[in-house]
Order: sequence, then C-alpha cells, then structure tokens
Amino acid sequence: MSPTIIDIAKMANTSKSTVSRYLNGGKVRASTAKRIEEAIRKLKYKPNVNARRLVLNKTNVIGVVVDDISNIYYSGVLAGIQAVASQYGYVCTFYSRAAYKKDEKDYLDLFKEGQVDGLILGTFQIRDPEEMEHIAESGYPIIFIGDNASNSAVSSIDIDNVQGVIDIIKYLHSLGHKRIAHLRGPSNMSAANLRLEGFVKGMKSCGLEPDPELIIESDWTVEGGYTATNKLLDRAKFTALVCSNDYCANGAIKAIQSRGLRVPEDISVTGFDNSILAEYTSPPITTVKQPFYDLGKIAVKHLVDIMEGDIPLKTAILLQPIMVIRSSCGKAPW
Repeated sequence: MSPTIIDIAKMANTSKSTVSRYLNGGKVRASTAKRIEEAIRKLKYKPNVNARRLVLNKTNVIGVVVDDISNIYYSGVLAGIQAVASQYGYVCTFYSRAAYKKDEKDYLDLFKEGQVDGLILGTFQIRDPEEMEHIAESGYPIIFIGDNASNSAVSSIDIDNVQGVIDIIKYLHSLGHKRIAHLRGPSNMSAANLRLEGFVKGMKSCGLEPDPELIIESDWTVEGGYTATNKLLDRAKFTALVCSNDYCANGAIKAIQSRGLRVPEDISVTGFDNSILAEYTSPPITTVKQPFYDLGKIAVKHLVDIMEGDIPLKTAILLQPIMVIRSSCGKAPW
C-alpha cells in the first residue's frame, strides 16, 4: 500500500494534523519540518493531488483564453504568462476560441466546474460591452488583455497604442514631414482604432490637420498593405506613411518601390509591433516595439494578487511601447 500521512506522522514523531498542515503550506517548527521532510523522503510519499484540491478548494490552474492560439503575436504574451505562472506554483491551460467557437463568457463555466482558479482573457478585437458586463458581474478573478469596453469594473492590461503612434508622428514631424498618410487597421480590431486615434492626436499635436483623403483602411497583411498603398498613391501625394502594423508596412514598401519610388528618399514608412519582419524588410522598418512578454508577466502577477485578495478586482494597466528607429525614415523631400 502507498504510505499515508499517518505513516509520515509516526516516523516523524508528530501528529497527523501537523503533517497535514505542513503539506498544505502551513507553519510548523523548523525541527518538525525537517523530520517530516526526512520521513517523506524515506517513505517515498507522493501526495494525492486531487484530494488536496478538494480540501483546499484550489486547482493551482490558470486558464488562458485567446482568439486564436496560432496567432504569432500571442507567442510572446503566452511565454510571459507561463514563465511567471510557474514561479507562483500555477500551471496554465490554454484555450483557443477559434477552435471551440465560443464567446469569452462561456469560459466562466471553467470556474463552475472547478477547473481553474483564475482566467486571463486575451483578444485583439473590440469587446462587446454587454458581454463584458456579464463577466464583470460574475465576480470571478479574471484579467483582460486588450480592450476593456470602457468597463471600470474589470481588471485589464494593454499596450498604449495611442501614445505609440503619437510618438511616430512627432518623430516624422521632426524630420520635416507634413503630408503624412495612414494605413489604418481593420475596424473590428481595438488596437487599429486606437492607433487611428493616435494618428489624429499626433497630427494635431504637431499643428497638422489630418487629411481624410490620406487615411485608408487595410487589413494587417502584406497583401493588404500593398493594395491599400497603391490606392493611396493613385489618390494623393504624401511624404510619409504610418502603417498600423509591420506586415502592412512591408506591403506598403513593396508598393512604393514598384512605382519606381524610393524608401525613405521619396516616402518614409513606419510600422507597429517590431515583428521580425520589420528588421529584415529592405529597408528595415522604423516601428513601435510592443512589450508582449512583459504584458504576459504582469497579467499573471496581477491575477495572482486578485486571487489572493491583495488588490481589488478593478485595475487598469497601460504599458508604454518603445520606438525602434531604423532606415525606412528620412527627411521630408519637400
């Protein structure tokens, strides 16, 4: 038969309750703890994890739900989450909404079924305010990555997309650019709308009036950036192009060069994200680095604080992006 805590107590010359307290993380005398550890080693005792979960009403599992786990932009976030979760003694279970075709609120069932202690819900999309309200009213320990639907009753963490683009506009303006165009991202994506907001605010902060003719929607792909940029080049003249991500910036550069124009001598181009593509495009793209790994780490830290009651459920965090200047930008030609 497998050894029990009664066997450990006998060998360690202590009580069963003291052994139980030790195994559950409670305080015992150092000399007693040493005897218990020695008994555990000699008896080759292995705790019944399921029984311990029932006693503590705790799973030590964090559920991590994202739109599509295959999206490369989640890799840094998930790595940060996993690294810190293990430090706190938690394991992560990852869920991809694309695979299960569920709404975020459907994952509240994981709490009801006793499968998780906390949830991290991540999305690049705009969240539905009614769904957010439903999740907030549940009272479960949850932290949101991305859009919080302006709901002050939830904990959320995101990148300051607005400030990231403002910094880009100010940099381009310092190079003499005044006719600045923008490839905005998909309208159903929260970050795309925030980056458009940053473009407008950045232009106005430099005393420039955004020209609607120089703003065009694109998707976040190389092909989308190529097509949208060709439309812009047919429509109006500009000296700089602010793209909503690095992929469409890569497509934009290809479109500009296909017209016999040069980057940055004729048109400067910027991206957003600091993906590996930005570094290896020709010319390498000036962009904004998103601290994805840090975002994942901080999300876990705050979730653990919420679960342990160290901070209230309501907290909003904005991480500051960092500009990465490369050779896709130069002085305005006119």
